[in-house]
Amino acid sequence: MVYFAPDSVSWEPLGAGHGDWLGWLLAGEALPEFYSSVRWSHWSRDVAELSPTHGVTVYPFLWSQEAHESADLSRRPVPMHEILGISREFARQVTGADPRPLGSLPDH
Repeated sequence: MVYFAPDSVSWEPLGAGHGDWLGWLLAGEALPEFYSSVRWSHWSRDVAELSPTHGVTVYPFLWSQEAHESADLSRRPVPMHEILGISREFARQVTGADPRPLGSLPDH
């Protein structure tokens, strides 16, 4: 299993097969720790208000040095098709590699 990491805009191995990953996911105990570096104090309230076709974009972008040096990050809801598109484009620019399609979602 691999994971497209927003802080490196690249695919990273999870070190587990599908069965182990699914068990880990369903147990739910490690999930908060896994995402701890990208969560903010009111994240659960903010994401509860999102529709299934939206996600949260962060600026400065999580892969940038500025994001690691600043506690003042801007977050806003954005359609997932935009997040997937910009993530793919930044992966090309930052890593020089095309991560291939990250998925597709309707525009609305």
